[in-house]
Amino acid sequence: MNRQTWRPFAVLIAVAVLTATGFAQSAPSPSEGATFERVLIVDETQTFASTMRVGALAGLLRQGGADLEVRFETVPTSYVNPLEDLAEPEEPFDLILIIPMGVDDGSVPEIWLLRPSALAQSDAVLAQINPLCALLSAVFEGVAHPVDILDDLWVAVHAVLYEIQGWLQ
Repeated sequence: MNRQTWRPFAVLIAVAVLTATGFAQSAPSPSEGATFERVLIVDETQTFASTMRVGALAGLLRQGGADLEVRFETVPTSYVNPLEDLAEPEEPFDLILIIPMGVDDGSVPEIWLLRPSALAQSDAVLAQINPLCALLSAVFEGVAHPVDILDDLWVAVHAVLYEIQGWLQ
């Protein structure tokens, strides 16, 4: 690889590292309320920029103490169940974040927060959701915004489906 070939990649990586560090300093810390213990991130995106954002998000959530699992899934559209053909986990998750493939082209400018519906409006859960939404908004600023089960029927239906299948507790 000659110098001109690797230079754009080096610049992108440097920008990503600096951006992720900036997010860590300016975004609310996950430990300031977002204390979901087991979190699954489903990344359907296809671009380098989106992958770097997901990496920054994962790093910040791990820094906040989350037991985090990240799955990279390829789906034909953003509205296909990305976990459909997978075996249910040994232990269910407290929260599933789906980053739809539509984030890449702007067709789905949302990050889906799926959580159990039984405690949907409890004060304790809402106190955890607000800092997490602020974090997601900072990481995906200008690209996508978080949508919770109380905001969107599609997200709520997926959350109930994942509860039935054993993905959410």
